[in-house]
Amino acid sequence: MQENDHTLVARYLTGEMPPEARKAFEERMLAEPRLREALESAAGRYVPHLRRSGRQMVQRVFIAAVTLAVVVALLLYISPWKHDVSKQFTVPEMSYLARGTPADSSLAQAVRSFNRRHYPQAIASLTAVLNHDPGDTYARYFRGLAYLENKEITRSRADLHTVYDGGSTLAPESAFYIALGYLKEHNRDKCLEWLTRVSKNAENYKRAQQLQQSLRSK
Repeated sequence: MQENDHTLVARYLTGEMPPEARKAFEERMLAEPRLREALESAAGRYVPHLRRSGRQMVQRVFIAAVTLAVVVALLLYISPWKHDVSKQFTVPEMSYLARGTPADSSLAQAVRSFNRRHYPQAIASLTAVLNHDPGDTYARYFRGLAYLENKEITRSRADLHTVYDGGSTLAPESAFYIALGYLKEHNRDKCLEWLTRVSKNAENYKRAQQLQQSLRSK
């Protein structure tokens, strides 16, 4: 939440927010669970307090509360293909320090590009690394993620499949991002299939479980 969000919540509930600002606020609610929780909590407090301010004010708050309920319902029940759930899952940052990589190497350049979200440049640098050492699982994994973020799903899947099939420690993480690739393609069944391959020791295990629950409830 932002510093002025409590003020925005009050303006939303009392009907003092202009239509354009209200629309933007409701779009934020779809993406920010804490903001929705704050609004739901405030709505419960406002009605008893505002009854002393007159019936018209109570009606405004009631209408805002109903609108909130509709927004939350849409968030819960609209198909994840309508609301791109995959955008909620960010990719990890790259690091080369543990490998003692020189600052001017292709991998170091890939790290800088990847962490700045310059994915085409990261892909080019990681390809140079893989041309030199095709067995570099770390470079292949992050090139798969870079392809995914660059919306090159087929190429992403090829790299991530190679990592997964290799059985390294990055295999369960690869399964999660393969699932996200299918999510981006609106392939629910394949997405669920790969989410079940994310093992409990994976960093993304909890997120995989949450996404499975969301998809199975549709």
